[in-house]
Amino acid sequence: MMHRRRSDTPATAMSDLDLELVCRGRQAQPAMIAYARKKILAAARTAPAPVRFGQVKLTLEAHRSIERPARAQVLLDVDGRIVRAQSAARSIDEAIDLVDQRLRRRLRDARRKIEFLRQGRRHLDGAIGAEDGSGRKP
Repeated sequence: MMHRRRSDTPATAMSDLDLELVCRGRQAQPAMIAYARKKILAAARTAPAPVRFGQVKLTLEAHRSIERPARAQVLLDVDGRIVRAQSAARSIDEAIDLVDQRLRRRLRDARRKIEFLRQGRRHLDGAIGAEDGSGRKP
């Protein structure tokens, strides 16, 4: 059974997060959906730029032979930069907690990368401004 919901909760001060929740496998429980929404929205608030869109996929396999039947996958569009995280666990709550940790780590890495790129641009802007037109620095 597929279950889709969209959240109207603002994720950042700059924009509203369009969060799509997709549940596959066994019956989706409202508490599970609310828990996933709460965790992912909290993580999205730590994004280094406005989050334009988010998708959460929760999968519960019915087979007993699968060691980690619960999977959680998250995709966020952070101002044009795609940030993904996924996890597998024995329970859906555990999978959501793991994907939350991984998503926060990836958002932290994205923040560092953006800051690094901004510092590089400032450095280059200063170097270009110091040139006297001959291509050499004074």
